[in-house]
Amino acid sequence: MVIVESILHPSDFSPNSTEALRYARALSELFGAKLHIVNIAESSPSALTMEMGKPKDHEEGLKLVADGMMARHLEEHGIDLSQVVAVALTGDPHEEIVAYAKRHNIGMIVMGTHGRRKITQILMGSVAERVVRKAPCPVLTVPEG
Repeated sequence: MVIVESILHPSDFSPNSTEALRYARALSELFGAKLHIVNIAESSPSALTMEMGKPKDHEEGLKLVADGMMARHLEEHGIDLSQVVAVALTGDPHEEIVAYAKRHNIGMIVMGTHGRRKITQILMGSVAERVVRKAPCPVLTVPEG
């Protein structure tokens, strides 16, 4: 029997991600596993960067916004912050998800499969696809709809 002690749910707060969260919660309860929820803000240059000046300030600003969104998202879905590990990160989403899974010995990743427009997916691949290929653990993908 496989024992999963921790489950990672990458969230972008979209409806598809919320559906994947339902699966992640159910599996964490089934296995008695700790649920980790991460939101990754892409740290690409933007108008915010220009206004704030330094890239470090930009990343700190993104994390503050993501922390607030995460708290509201979890509250809306009846999840007590003390019962999960909730983290806001910046960087390339698939790289950050895989790195987080490795750093924290995650036993399973549960994530939605939507995201970019079809042409971008063809050219670049989806975040979910890249996570599936590089993750150190099984990945359950929840399709949109």
